[in-house]
Amino acid sequence: MSPTASIVKTLLAGTFAFVAAAQAAVLLSDDFESDHPATVTNVGSLSNWTISNGTVDYLKNYPGISCFGGSNGCLDMDGSSNDAGRITSSATFLIQPDVTYRLSARISGNQRSGDDAVNFGILDMDDGGATWLAVGTAAVAAGQSFGEYTLEFSHTNAAFNARIYFEGTGGDNVGLILDNVLLASLDDGTPGTGVSAPAPLLLAGAGLLAAGLVGRRRRRA
Repeated sequence: MSPTASIVKTLLAGTFAFVAAAQAAVLLSDDFESDHPATVTNVGSLSNWTISNGTVDYLKNYPGISCFGGSNGCLDMDGSSNDAGRITSSATFLIQPDVTYRLSARISGNQRSGDDAVNFGILDMDDGGATWLAVGTAAVAAGQSFGEYTLEFSHTNAAFNARIYFEGTGGDNVGLILDNVLLASLDDGTPGTGVSAPAPLLLAGAGLLAAGLVGRRRRRA
């Protein structure tokens, strides 16, 4: 897969870092606990997501791999087909102007071997989902413990419909572990009503810091 940048109808301001959680209006929260009763390699369905552009593995009590907090249910973003996959939210969200949104997830490094990355952000569904907006990349070293990777974005143009996505990179059947996805709005666009959040807490050796401020489009290579 190779990225091709394209200028789009709206420009989103994005920031990307480890941050402490703040109270917010939750639009989507998914810990992958109840999708399946056991591990499913190259999983075909998830409760809140569609799967495309490769495969992901659904992990539950899988030997040698831990989900966040020791919970049961998480995703290996490089499935068992030598082709890392993308998950896209089944739900569509109306992205309002002058509102700050936060997309976050708990992500660990590859728990077997190799450095990997996950791209994530939002898709503009008003153009069929072809345009990627506010893109972040979590590049995580092998063996790194779970951290909270967060992308914040807002815009000033007309409201539009969007979905969120996460996409693994690589093709060796072992990838980053994804858990506890959260999408929230931090305010309603009215001056003075925003929910304050702690300043970003940057952790040493994060191996991240990439944010996209213009649309991106990916095609199969």
